Amino acid sequence: MELWLGEQTAFLLNQGEGSLLNVQGNLGFIDIQGSLSNNSWLDTTYTDIRNALVAAANDPAVEHIVLNMDSPGGAVSGLFDVAQLVRYVNDNVKPVVAHTSGKMTSAAYAIGAAAGKVYASASASLGSVGVVGVHFDMSKYYEQEGIVPTVLYAGEEKTAGNPYEPLSDKAKAVLQKQMDSSYQIFIDHVAEMRNRPQDEVKRNMAEGRVFTGQEAMNYGLIDGVMSLDNLVHKLIQSTQERKTVAKRLPAHTVAAIAAGIPVDAAVEQLDSRLEIHHDNETEKTAPTPSEEVAQVAQAAQAAQAAQAAQVAQVAQAAAQAAAQATIPEASMADRLQVLLETKLLELAELKAENSRLKTDNVQFQANESLLRDVVHARMNHLEVALRCAPTDRTLLAGLSTGVLLAQHNSLQTRLEQAYPVGGVSKLASTHQEDHPVAGDATLMKAVTF
Repeated sequence: MELWLGEQTAFLLNQGEGSLLNVQGNLGFIDIQGSLSNNSWLDTTYTDIRNALVAAANDPAVEHIVLNMDSPGGAVSGLFDVAQLVRYVNDNVKPVVAHTSGKMTSAAYAIGAAAGKVYASASASLGSVGVVGVHFDMSKYYEQEGIVPTVLYAGEEKTAGNPYEPLSDKAKAVLQKQMDSSYQIFIDHVAEMRNRPQDEVKRNMAEGRVFTGQEAMNYGLIDGVMSLDNLVHKLIQSTQERKTVAKRLPAHTVAAIAAGIPVDAAVEQLDSRLEIHHDNETEKTAPTPSEEVAQVAQAAQAAQAAQAAQVAQVAQAAAQAAAQATIPEASMADRLQVLLETKLLELAELKAENSRLKTDNVQFQANESLLRDVVHARMNHLEVALRCAPTDRTLLAGLSTGVLLAQHNSLQTRLEQAYPVGGVSKLASTHQEDHPVAGDATLMKAVTF
C-alpha cells in the first residue's frame, strides 16, 4: 500500500535538471513545488530536497536557508526523514525558514513545520493535516476483458486491498488501521515541530482542515504573515546588522574568539537583537545546538579558558610594545622585544585555530553519525521490501560512508527493478494503454496526506 499526503491528482513536471538549491547572495532558496514523492520523475522527490539541504548546509556563502514552497502534499514514504533533516540543519548548522505564497498543505506542511520559522502570504493555503486513501476495484474491468486473476498469498492480511477483487469489510478495516497510524504520526510530528500539545493539534490544527495565512497564524501553524519579498528583506537586513554588531565586539570578546572559545552567551544576545519581527511582536530565538555539540563546546571552553587569558595578556603587551616601538629613541632591544611578543601572539592564534578545527571535526563526526543512522534505517526498509534478511548493523558500522551509500543505492536499484509499477501517474498510464501488472504489495494506489 502506498500512502499519500495531499491531493491525489496534483502533480508538477520539474523544469530542467539539477539541484533545487538556488543561491542568491547569502540566502539559499530551495524550491519545493508540486506533488512530492520518494522516487518519481514527475514529482519533486524527497531525495532532491535532501540533496539541496545538504548542499545549502555545506555552502559557506549561505547564511540562511529558505524553503520556498508551493505544494499540495505527497507520499508518506520518506517524508519524515526529510522533515527531521530540516530540523537538524536548523538546530545545528544554520537557520532554516519556510515560506509559501501558494500551498503548503499535508506532506508539504510536514516539511515546512520542521523549519525554525514558518511564514505565509495572506492568501496562501496551509494545513490539511490528515490522510486520504483511494482503493481501485478493477475486478469488473478484468471480467469484461475476459481476464480471471488468481491471487496467491501467504499471510492473512497480505492481499488486503488488492485491486483484483472488491474491498471486503475486513480488508477495509486493515487499511483504515494503517491510515490511522499514519495520521497519528503526522499529529505527533506537528506537535513536536510547532511545540504544541497533541490534543491542541488535533482539535485546532488537524482533521484535514485548510487555513488561510492569517487563520494559520491564529491557530499556531505558522509564525507570521508576510510576502516572500518582505521575508527576504528581513533576512538580508538581519545579516547586515549581525555583521555591523560583530565589528563592535569588545576587546575581551575578540580575544576569546581568537583563542577559539565558543562564546555562546554572546551569540545568543546577538541573535535576540536580530529576530524577525511581525506586528511588533518579538519572536523566540533560534533553537540551541544539540546536546552533543553543546557538550563539546563546554569542554572546549573549560580547556581553553587559561589560554584565552594568556592570549589577552600577550595582545596587551604587544600593543604596548608596538606603541613604544614608534618612538624614535627606542632601542634595538625594545624592537626585538616587540618582534618576539608579536610572534608569540601569532603562535597563540595558530593554537586557537587548531582548537577550533578540532571542535569542527567533532561536530562533523556527529553529523555524519546521524546521517549514517538515516541510511541504516532506509536500508532496512528496502531489505524488508525485497524480502531480504536485514543486514547486521555491526557489519554496517565497519563500512566507510561511501561504501555504505553504495550498498544503499544498490538496494534502491534492485527495488526499482523488482517493482517497476507504482504511483498515481503510472497507474493512469497503464489504465489507458496496457493491462496492469500485479506487483507484490501494490494494494492501494493512492492514499495521501
